[in-house]
Amino acid sequence: MAGMVLVALALLMFGCSQSLEADLYSPKDTSSSAQSSSIPLSSSSASCGGAVDCGTILDDRIGAGQSYRWVQIGAQKWMAENLAYRGETGLLGQCLWDCSVYGLLYNWNEAVQGDSSMQALSEVQGLCMPRWHVPSEDEWATLESFAGQYGDPAMMLRSTESYWITDPGSDYFGFSARPGGSFSSSNMVAEGYYGMWWTATSYSTSLTTYEVLSQSIYGGVPGMARNRLPPDARLSVRCVAD
Repeated sequence: MAGMVLVALALLMFGCSQSLEADLYSPKDTSSSAQSSSIPLSSSSASCGGAVDCGTILDDRIGAGQSYRWVQIGAQKWMAENLAYRGETGLLGQCLWDCSVYGLLYNWNEAVQGDSSMQALSEVQGLCMPRWHVPSEDEWATLESFAGQYGDPAMMLRSTESYWITDPGSDYFGFSARPGGSFSSSNMVAEGYYGMWWTATSYSTSLTTYEVLSQSIYGGVPGMARNRLPPDARLSVRCVAD
């Protein structure tokens, strides 16, 4: 009788130890009913501000390449930095200020590489990476119109940094427009006052001359401006995805 009691007690202890081991090593309930849900910090809603999405892309055309930030604003995907590509020869563009901040300044023929467009959606790759292109006048206008739904478009797109001598923006979408200035044979405006970017849209003024539309954002001035400039002026370049 005593032997039977000992056997029963041993079986009970073995069962308890098996149950404890199973509890220690079995998967835990990670369903929403077991714990509160949270949005990962890596999600676009947490890291991209007012933009639909954001990320980085590597331009690997030269050596180790250079990475650029991009943001999706509405249906458009824009570079969130100015282009700083010198071409295979290393001779394209001019670095007049801090190029790690403002990128390079290009004349228009460098920017579009001899191409131009009068279409609403530019197909001019120019100096941009494959599957990206120099935006048309209409594509800049689309950006301005979309940003304008949230307030002054210039304020929405200007960076928040002190690079702007007057009135930094809110940079609501992460577009980070910086005041890289401009340069031409007759005029130079130093960095800090405004940013100017080439479009792929050109207008003939005679049989031998033409002007190119540029997009401008001025510090302390609401709205965005478009100006016609001679193609030998040097401005910044932003690319937009195809």
